Amino acid sequence: MRTIGTPVLIVGRGPVGMTLALRLARFGVASVLVDRLDSEIRLSSKAVLMHGESAEVLHRAGVGDEVRSRGIALTGSRTFYRNHELVHDRFPATSHGYPMAVNFPQSETERALLARVRAEPLIDLHLRTTVRDIAVDDAGVTANLDTDAGGLRVRAEYVAGCDGARSTVRKWLPVEFVGHSHDEHYLIVDIRADLALPPERRFFFDPPTNPRRTILVHPQLDNLWHLDYQVGPAPDIDEEVRTGRLDRRIRGVIGAARYELVWSTTYVFKQLLASRFSHGRVFLAGDAAHLYAPYGARGLNSGFADADNLAWKLAWVLLGRAPRELLDTYDLERRGAAVEHFAATSASARFMAPTTRRGRLYRDLVLAAAARVPWAKRLVDSGRFYSPPGYPRSPIVDASGEIMPDIPLRQFPDQRQVRLRDFVGDAFLLVHFAPDAHSAASVSSALATRAGLETLTIVPPGAVSGGVRNLAEGEPPPGMAGRLLLVRPDCHIAVNRDAGSAAEVCSRVGRWLDLALGHRKQEGLSQA
Repeated sequence: MRTIGTPVLIVGRGPVGMTLALRLARFGVASVLVDRLDSEIRLSSKAVLMHGESAEVLHRAGVGDEVRSRGIALTGSRTFYRNHELVHDRFPATSHGYPMAVNFPQSETERALLARVRAEPLIDLHLRTTVRDIAVDDAGVTANLDTDAGGLRVRAEYVAGCDGARSTVRKWLPVEFVGHSHDEHYLIVDIRADLALPPERRFFFDPPTNPRRTILVHPQLDNLWHLDYQVGPAPDIDEEVRTGRLDRRIRGVIGAARYELVWSTTYVFKQLLASRFSHGRVFLAGDAAHLYAPYGARGLNSGFADADNLAWKLAWVLLGRAPRELLDTYDLERRGAAVEHFAATSASARFMAPTTRRGRLYRDLVLAAAARVPWAKRLVDSGRFYSPPGYPRSPIVDASGEIMPDIPLRQFPDQRQVRLRDFVGDAFLLVHFAPDAHSAASVSSALATRAGLETLTIVPPGAVSGGVRNLAEGEPPPGMAGRLLLVRPDCHIAVNRDAGSAAEVCSRVGRWLDLALGHRKQEGLSQA
C-alpha cells in the first residue's frame, strides 16, 4: 500500500472542502483532497442563494470574480399571501464589493472551485476515493483509503471532514448528530424561460395554484428559474410529467410563457447538529457538522464560513505562528454560530410549515391579519435571510467579533479606487481610522516595523498626510473615527479599541495579537 504524507487531509471535494483547500494553499499549506465522486458536476439550483460574505470568502479563495460577473444580484425579496403582497424587502445597493445576495447555484460554484483546485500545486486531488478507516494518535492521523488504483494510506497532521450529511469522517468520531426531520416533501423544478420578472426572491403562502402550501421562486443565471413547491406526500416526478401535473404546477407560476424543463428533484428538510465540530486532530465543516431547513439559505453559506474560520487557524498553527490551543476555538466559534442558525431556521420552519394544529392556526391568523393591517407584517416569517454572526463568547476576540465593514477608499499615492476588503490578506490587519493627519502619521510610524502585521491608515477626505505607509482616504463607518481594528484573516474583528497615543498603540498591539492567537486568556487584557 502506497503511503503519502500531508499537513491536512480534507475529505469531500464539495464547495466547502475545496474552499478550505484553496484557503490553506493561500497561506502556503499543502493538503490532500479526496472524494468518492469523480469530476462530473450536474447543473442544478441546489444552494442557489449566496450571501455577499460568502462571495467574499470565495474571493479570498480565488473564484470571487466569477460569482461577481455571472451571478444574479438580487434587488429584494417579496412575500405574498394568496394574491396579496405582504412584504417587499429591498436589499441595499452597493457601488463596491459584492451585493448582499447573489443567486449563483452550487453546481457553478463547484465548477469554478474545481478548476482552481486543479491548477493549485499545493492541493493533491484524489477523486473516486473512499475512506476505509481513520486512526488518531498523539502525532497525527492515519487514514486508509480505497482508490481505483488500489489502497492508499495518508498520514496527516490534521483531518477535515467536509463530506456532507452522511459524513464518513463523523462516523469515526465520538460525536452525535442529532435534531429532527420534517415529513413534508418539497419539489424543486428548474426551468429555462424568458420571464419579465425583476431579480428578486418571491415567496407565496397559500397561492391559488398550490393551496394551503407554499411556492418559492428564484431567478438564476442563463434565464433559469428555480421553482420550489411544498407538496405534502412524496411526489412521483415521472408520474407528474406523464399526467401533465408538473406542467400545471409550472403554468401556475409562469402562465403561458414557453419554457424548457432542465432539472427536478424532491427533498425533505432536516435540522441536525453535531455535538462537537472537532475532536482532537479531526474537524467537521459544512453539512458534516450541521444541517438546516432551507429557509434563509444558511446551509452552504455557513459552510463557507466554517472553511474560512478553520483555514487560517490550521495554517497559523502548522506554520508555528500560533499555539495548538487556537484550534479549540473553531468548535467554540463555529458551533456557537450554528446554534444561532439552528434556532433561526427552526423558528422559520414552525411558521412556514407548521406541524401542529395550533401552529397552523397561528400562521393563518398572522397571514390574514398582515393582509389587512401593517403592524402584523413584522410577524410574517418567510425565511430570515442568512447573516454571518459575530463571536461574542469567543476567548480570542476583544468585543463582539463581528465581520469588518467594507467601505470604498482612495489609495495613495497613486489615487486608485479600492475598498477596505482589498487589504484583508494572509496576515492580521490593523486598521487605523485616523481622525486627522497628525494622528495618522504618528501611529503609522510607531507600527512600521511590527512583524507579522499588515497596517492600513484611513484618513478623512482632504486630510492626506505625507510619509504615512499604506495610506487611504475615505469616510469611516459610523462610530469608527479614531478607532483601531485588529482584523483576522477571516475578516472578523479581533480587537476594536480607541487608538490613543502612538506609544500606547505600540505597547498594546503585541498583547492584542496574543489574545487573537490564543496565547492568553481574555481575562487580564481588558485594559490592554
